[in-house]
Amino acid sequence: MRRSTGKLLTSSSYLSNYLAKWLVVSCVIGITVGLLAHVFHLLLQCSTHFFLSTLAGYVVPKPLGELGEVAIEELMEVEKGTRVLRPWALPLITCLGGLVAGLLVFKLAPETRGAGTDAVITAFHYRGFIRARVPLIKLISSAITIGSGGSAGTQGPIAQIGAGIGSIVASLFRLSERDRRIALAVGMGAGIGAIFKAPLGGALFGAEVLYRRDFEIEVLYPALIASVVGYGVYVSFTSSRPIFGMHIGYVNPGTLPLYAVLGVICGLLGRLYVISFYSIRRFFDNMKVPNYLKPAIGGMLTGVIGSVCPHILETSYGWLQRAIMCDFDVFEVYGVPAAVTLLVLAMLKMLATSLTVGSGGSGGVFAPSLVIGGFVGSSLGLIASYIHPDLVTIDEVKFMTIVGMTSFFAGVAKTPLSTMVMVLEMTGSLNLLPHAMIATVLSYLISGDYTIYRSQLATRRESPVHNLIN
Repeated sequence: MRRSTGKLLTSSSYLSNYLAKWLVVSCVIGITVGLLAHVFHLLLQCSTHFFLSTLAGYVVPKPLGELGEVAIEELMEVEKGTRVLRPWALPLITCLGGLVAGLLVFKLAPETRGAGTDAVITAFHYRGFIRARVPLIKLISSAITIGSGGSAGTQGPIAQIGAGIGSIVASLFRLSERDRRIALAVGMGAGIGAIFKAPLGGALFGAEVLYRRDFEIEVLYPALIASVVGYGVYVSFTSSRPIFGMHIGYVNPGTLPLYAVLGVICGLLGRLYVISFYSIRRFFDNMKVPNYLKPAIGGMLTGVIGSVCPHILETSYGWLQRAIMCDFDVFEVYGVPAAVTLLVLAMLKMLATSLTVGSGGSGGVFAPSLVIGGFVGSSLGLIASYIHPDLVTIDEVKFMTIVGMTSFFAGVAKTPLSTMVMVLEMTGSLNLLPHAMIATVLSYLISGDYTIYRSQLATRRESPVHNLIN
């Protein structure tokens, strides 16, 4: 009896210590990452205004969640963004941004090249820590890369920034090697939950992205705390409005087969995206020039595409917002139907992102993937509405845009659960859950083992972390 009581007390004491430890550590990580997410957002805004608005004369469209109280009125300013006053300057601007970012990355912290999430996954499984200089270098280089027009997103940078903060906090609290690795993933989830205003999705992403077919359960509890705290800090400076906030009404269950088709298409295109991304990356890796010049070359080529199609520059969130709002007139260029234009833009966004990030530019692949998937969903929805307008209404096209965002990235990142939750949080569209589940699962299955994050392992059994624990 005494032994049983002793074991129970010991177990209870361990649980209390575990919960208290991670409550404190997670709050510190969340507060710090939330503040840095805001700093990153401000620096990105300043960089975008200087490079694109001032130098190129391009009014960059924004999503609803980044606008003020007069959001709809301000969003109409996108009409000005359909024209770049100085398109000839774009290749020079993106080249300059790539050069500055390349010098920062390859001279000071080479591990900050590219998306950032892959580096965090590698650090979790193998190194166990991230150098203290990484968050600062990643923050500045990514703001310059994206702000100068590079086709990339904020998810990879904030993931590496957050993971770096997790590593620093782990050192300050003198955590064990096992807990230090958990802190990396917790910081990653907190950063994503904050900057995308999706705390639940961010926490799940930090636990799910480490594997292709598994989940790091130990990360979940502290990641939920850190992500909520980070989100609270971030929105206290900005707004709690979802990034693509829209009201979703009735969703027709009779269109479920159409979403299955969308999932299959996204899975196949996801394979193409991964193949093209790593083919272009290999091309730049084999290029006989100094590494710091490669992002400049990739940036210049992106700028050439952007001078003709500014829709592919930076995150492209403003253009994705217009697709979600079914304002397809802005996509009808030279008399070409919007359904065709959107599909072409999706392909160009794949190419531009591969050039920007594959060349070593500092930026994420989450935002471009959402845009690609959203444009594909819009295109398929418009085609279906032409064929069967009674079944596929204009609202249904909007829904397909959102589900396309979810299913495409879930397939290429091997994160079906967290991506589905994250996108639904970002769009305020929980009514779409059944349709999103069908498309996301099919995209995940069709894409197979093709993943944009090459450092992912299949399951926990393959991770050196769990071999070490065992």
